[in-house]
Amino acid sequence: MARLELGAGNYTLRSQLDNKNAVGMGVFQSPGANAIELSDAVRAKMAELEKQFPQDMAWSAAYDPTVFVRDSISAVVHTLLEAVLLVVLVVILFLQTWRASIIPLLAVPVSVVGTFAALYLLGFSINTLSLFGLVLAIGIVVDDAIVVVETSSATSKKGWPRWLLRIRRCAKCPGRSSPSRWCCARCSCRWRSCRA
Repeated sequence: MARLELGAGNYTLRSQLDNKNAVGMGVFQSPGANAIELSDAVRAKMAELEKQFPQDMAWSAAYDPTVFVRDSISAVVHTLLEAVLLVVLVVILFLQTWRASIIPLLAVPVSVVGTFAALYLLGFSINTLSLFGLVLAIGIVVDDAIVVVETSSATSKKGWPRWLLRIRRCAKCPGRSSPSRWCCARCSCRWRSCRA
């Protein structure tokens, strides 16, 4: 006697999951697409289609690269919050006054928001290299802000007029002058002139 059943002509390529026959399907991201949005859309669609499956049929995602992406984003956010906290503590510790720390502390969120806005407008993706650039930018801007605030504090104690203070603040650091330093000096001048 023989047993007849409908099957494939060739079993050299087959798919199994947990030692059970399965149908393998690959979903590939097109260039420029968002991997996390694609993963969420596929999972939502499969959850919708699962209601129509036979009783003994189920689906599962054997490999999902967005798990690593989600973990990386979470780690970046966590590290960024730690970095901001450390910058706050170091700036307050070394400048020794809360009022003098305001300008450098405002430089951190401005740097982060400005960098992400520039990345978005220029079409760059957020990767390890761009995040490294963000870290460098934050360091440079905070350093510039601290130098300007220290110079401002030192020269304001001498009782000079405000217009002369502005010139002295920028002239104190001729080798390190930059647009970010000028912006910090300008903000520092505004903040000092508006205080009560």
